Amino acid sequence: MNQSVNDERKRSPLSSDNSPLGDVDEWIFSIRLPEEASSSNQRVFNLQQAQPPHPKTRSPSPLSGPSSRSGDVERESLLTNTNSPSNDLGWSFTSPYWKLDSKFVLQITYRPAWQAIPEFTRCNACAAKAVSAKPSNSFAQSVGSYLCGGGCGCRAVALSDRIDFFTQTWTAADVVNVEKIDALEVIGVGYCQALRLTLSPLPLSDDFPRQVPSHLEEAWAIHLQNIESSPAPHVDQVSAPTITFCLPFSQVDPPLLWKVQLPSLDDDLDIAVETFTVMEGTLAAAEEPPTHIYINGYQSWSFAGSVVMGHKQPQPALPGAFSRAFDLGGSVPPPGEHVLEASTLDSLSGAKASHGASSESMYQSDFFTCITADGDAPTELEPRILQRAGIAEARVQEEAFPFQKLDETGGPALVLGWLAQRQQFGVVTADLKLRKLAMHASADGSILPGSARRNGHASQQETDWALAQLVSPHSYDEEPMVHYLHSVAAHNHARPLQNGTLLTGWCSWYHYYNGISEYNLRENFTKLAAMRTRVPTNVAVVDDGYMRAWGDWSDLKPGKFECGMHSIADDIASNGMRPGLWLAPFAADKHSKLTSSSQHPEYVIRNDFGAPANSGNCGKFFYGLDATNPGVRQHVHDAIHRAVYDWGYNVLKIDFLYAACLQGNGKYDLSVSRAQAMHIALDAIRKAAGPDVFLIGCGCPVASAIGFVDGMRISADTGPTWLPPPPLPWWDNGTLPSLRSMIRNSISRAPLGHRWFHNDPDCLLLGESTRLSDVEVSSAATVVAMTCGMMLLSDDLTKVSLSRMRIVTKIFPMAGASAIVLDLHSTNDGLPSLMRLWATDRDWEKQDELRKTMNQSTANTERDHNAEATFFARQASFVLHEDVPPPNERKRSCIHAPTGLGSWTIVSVSNWSDRTAVLSVPQSALLPPPLSGFDAGAADTFLDDEDGSKNANQHGYHVLGFWSSRYSWLPPQSESGEQETIKSRLEAHETEIFHVKRVEPELPQYIGSDLHFSCCKEVLSFVATTSSIQIELKSDYDRVGSILVFLPVINTQNVKVAVNGTPGQWVTVGNTPKVAENGSPRLVGRVIRIMVVVHAEGEVQDGQISIEF
Repeated sequence: MNQSVNDERKRSPLSSDNSPLGDVDEWIFSIRLPEEASSSNQRVFNLQQAQPPHPKTRSPSPLSGPSSRSGDVERESLLTNTNSPSNDLGWSFTSPYWKLDSKFVLQITYRPAWQAIPEFTRCNACAAKAVSAKPSNSFAQSVGSYLCGGGCGCRAVALSDRIDFFTQTWTAADVVNVEKIDALEVIGVGYCQALRLTLSPLPLSDDFPRQVPSHLEEAWAIHLQNIESSPAPHVDQVSAPTITFCLPFSQVDPPLLWKVQLPSLDDDLDIAVETFTVMEGTLAAAEEPPTHIYINGYQSWSFAGSVVMGHKQPQPALPGAFSRAFDLGGSVPPPGEHVLEASTLDSLSGAKASHGASSESMYQSDFFTCITADGDAPTELEPRILQRAGIAEARVQEEAFPFQKLDETGGPALVLGWLAQRQQFGVVTADLKLRKLAMHASADGSILPGSARRNGHASQQETDWALAQLVSPHSYDEEPMVHYLHSVAAHNHARPLQNGTLLTGWCSWYHYYNGISEYNLRENFTKLAAMRTRVPTNVAVVDDGYMRAWGDWSDLKPGKFECGMHSIADDIASNGMRPGLWLAPFAADKHSKLTSSSQHPEYVIRNDFGAPANSGNCGKFFYGLDATNPGVRQHVHDAIHRAVYDWGYNVLKIDFLYAACLQGNGKYDLSVSRAQAMHIALDAIRKAAGPDVFLIGCGCPVASAIGFVDGMRISADTGPTWLPPPPLPWWDNGTLPSLRSMIRNSISRAPLGHRWFHNDPDCLLLGESTRLSDVEVSSAATVVAMTCGMMLLSDDLTKVSLSRMRIVTKIFPMAGASAIVLDLHSTNDGLPSLMRLWATDRDWEKQDELRKTMNQSTANTERDHNAEATFFARQASFVLHEDVPPPNERKRSCIHAPTGLGSWTIVSVSNWSDRTAVLSVPQSALLPPPLSGFDAGAADTFLDDEDGSKNANQHGYHVLGFWSSRYSWLPPQSESGEQETIKSRLEAHETEIFHVKRVEPELPQYIGSDLHFSCCKEVLSFVATTSSIQIELKSDYDRVGSILVFLPVINTQNVKVAVNGTPGQWVTVGNTPKVAENGSPRLVGRVIRIMVVVHAEGEVQDGQISIEF
């Protein structure tokens, strides 16, 4: 049952002038047909799009240095003869900076369809056994061993020795027709110019085994019946293999898009498609060669992050039996034993070599990757600062931190991926030098039935749209993947932040695990209600442990939930929170009633040997349920419907979703790929839950979730330790629970947040029962706050200390902005260390209007305290049908401050090494944005002032370290352009948040506080004159701490401070100088710290501060 959507529409030609616009950069796709293959005089076909200088494209940073003449020569060489590809076999895509060549047009690996059924892939002795043979419960079979699944205990013959894989390659010589399409609309990208290439039919060699063996005929007939009972996909039918290339009319750095359509073969000839290789070739650089590659893991818990060219890709430490199912998304094709030379391709040895390459000799990224040139790549021989104690430089106790270039000052980039994964799980591979690349779409042996099947309705397999974007240096400003992320969101109808407010709450898992009961849950609900004036929450999630077994969702544990699950939901709602419930709808325990021999053993996905497919969990092995089976989908519908409509839960945490698409051919409909099965599963969940239920995906293939879930786990489970505790391998870079893994992925996948879904970084653990230090807990809180992820606690709240609880009060309420990760593509170990937000009061009118519409008299127990953050987050998040935001608009990373607070930069700096380090923060990461940086057409770099000058500021900057509450003054740039920066000594795993604000010496300024990480969300109003200041702090929350204020006076003897209507305590903590023309400093004011207490008890003057000077 192929699932497809109509994601392209033909329209009448648009009036667009595609002619060159003078001396401008051009992006060119080109394919050249051999003379004998061309039916006309035209041999070279191009898609060509000129890109005029873009108002948002900034000039190369002065920090990167001038380009060399040799670079100009290399660029000129690259651009020479771009109207034709490098060879007559494939195609090329060229920008002024990099060039992508594919050595063929398309390659498909397939096998006879009858060799894809489970009755064949079991061992020879058991090949004729029935599909429903009861699987053995042996441990070896459960983890997918080589033992037979038929129950006889014999050893299976290696599948590679029994399957006839065929590889067909099409080159330009196999193009039989080229159709030009003036305007083709691709959802998420827009209108494109396109070329549709019709290829020669898929040839079948004489040794292709067409005939189904007699002992398999009965089983084959059953599988055909299941396939034919599924509706044919709704797609534009083609009569021959077709590939469509297109280039958008208007987009910065226009991407190349292409997709493949493969129709049924004649009559009753069925094949099983393994892989579509849609590109295999090379990347050439004119000037700056690639240095890093961003790896995106398959699902929520898989590794994500950048790797330095030549360094090994981080891998799970556990054996494949425990980790393979976690990380197996797309895969490279199997080596074809039968290579069909139907074209002029001289040799396929290179392609076959890439198929069999080991993971140590190549990089592999699921769904998409981003290859960048963001600095000099360190070699393997260079000592690395971010490494664990005990290896190189173990005696060094303290180091200076050598940051690479920031992404915003980097060079060209290449984004490769797909717009969706509805059809196949795609994987991008690259060699260690980032020169040889390939893109494979895994069809997983899905059967393409012959045209005579399905009552004569032709079937067809097609790929999702593939994408290659050659990104110009600096055109992306801060995030080279920004256009791709937006296109994917639009293509999949993403719905971030559209279903309720940002979630802040509690989850039962990490303290109680599956030991929950009505009693201990209600005890924590009572504590949550008592915390209203400290950390108001709007959701409580009942996690695993309420049922007897996974799969038997209505069979509650006896003696634990006597009042029923609806009673728990009522308790949560009565405490002013949304009731949340955990489910793993496509998973079942091995001892569940659902999958027992007396009920539905046929629901279980089986591997190619007939054993239950390996679920790969280090905690326990469980069964994955077959989403292609209508009975399974009804079971899931009933479980979801019961939880929502009978029990009353409107937030569902849907876990272990990858179980719906485990690898194995033991499933109901063999015409469905694993990606299609995952799409079917998520569609079933959303339809059962309804549009208004907040779905949190977990353990879910990342791309599949877009458009279905509201929140999405994007990291491995957190844990009570920095690294996985013994006996687990501490060096794991995969899915094992630890705070380090949670932090790594939460930062590396921060760009997905507010675009594809609301990121869930997993819970914050506060309790002293963990082995986490205070600085590690503060670092985790910083990551959650800076990325604006979901904020869920998971301790026994009755036992959390006051000091640990104060950490979480400093990041609540949420700010509504998601930080830019400044070194995502230039980090040297996959752990970025710099994130930046900025704050401004320029939109204070909107904030005031919002507050007027909110009922300020509403009781604390009835208000959602994240409403303001949600309002601004929605304005800056992805919204369907809206244009792509300018690359440096920065609304997504902007915090809205009350009027009078000005504009400033917020930068978090982290020391993820295992020793104390001195960090020197790059100047461009610290300097505040221009005052006009919020508007379209504004100054286009943080280094520029509103008038475009670099040195307009002569007074320097206030700098406040939030966690340390330390003030310092940063001098302005010197006439030579030199700028002092901040150096900070941080302990291992420690993070500091710096607030950097321009000194305005004529008026008082609010510097910040130790109350809230934003240094503005604690403030309701700030009014200043030349002799007084009136500050009103928010009185909704019980807070104790201090604020810092700059006074434009030198003599502080006349300063008078009142807090809550009584004389306040204050102390001078800093002197603010001005650098005179002769270079000597002159004092212009003082910075004072005022101790404050907010009681949140409704007192008239609570939170009010007055200062006279």
